[in-house]
Amino acid sequence: RTPLHWAACVRNVRCLSALLELQPSAELLVAVGDWHGMTPLHWAAFHGRARHCEVLLARGGPAAAADHLVLQRSRDGMSAAHFAAAQPASDCLEAMLRAVTEALGGSEERALQALVGARDPVRGKTLLHVASQSNSVACVRLLAPLFVRARTASAGWPVDAKQRSPLHEAAVRGHVDVVRVLLAAESGRGESSRRDTFGHTAADYARVGGHAAVVEILERRVLADLAAAANGAAAECAV
Repeated sequence: RTPLHWAACVRNVRCLSALLELQPSAELLVAVGDWHGMTPLHWAAFHGRARHCEVLLARGGPAAAADHLVLQRSRDGMSAAHFAAAQPASDCLEAMLRAVTEALGGSEERALQALVGARDPVRGKTLLHVASQSNSVACVRLLAPLFVRARTASAGWPVDAKQRSPLHEAAVRGHVDVVRVLLAAESGRGESSRRDTFGHTAADYARVGGHAAVVEILERRVLADLAAAANGAAAECAV
């Protein structure tokens, strides 16, 4: 690791700022990975250092910001944004969203597509998957509306390599608040009934894990979706 990697981990941001000021080629050093393929930005996000992320992105330059967030991966395929999405607070992720927007010429839509499309290449996990499995309610609240905006009317939540959605990830771990946020953002798209590669719904996993509160919420939602579908069919017949 370089001194920048270590400085990205410590709480005080002044050490990181001082090192960047002393480096004539700071833009290049910000992109250097350690033996894990982790850049200073990866480590800042891993430790939830939002101010450190802002400093690194500012010195990396607008053209490098999107590369750091979306393209540059650690050896296990994770981007800095994936680590940010796992944090309890959403400030690191918000800083990255601002940086990506600036890097893409101020286009919020292009930045949105970049973040929504960020997946780890091995498991296919999106930022919303990571936030959901990490029980990061703040990041799920930030990301869920972005994913809703980005998808088409016929598409649901993104799925990973095993066809599991963020709802599966939250349900299997019993993350009640995340399940509620996802269902509220879903707007009746039938995600509660989605099955993964093994044929299991989110409620199935919650039931096996003994997460009774999650099971109750999901079963109520399934019933509500069925009732809405029946009412819609009845209305069409009446017309």
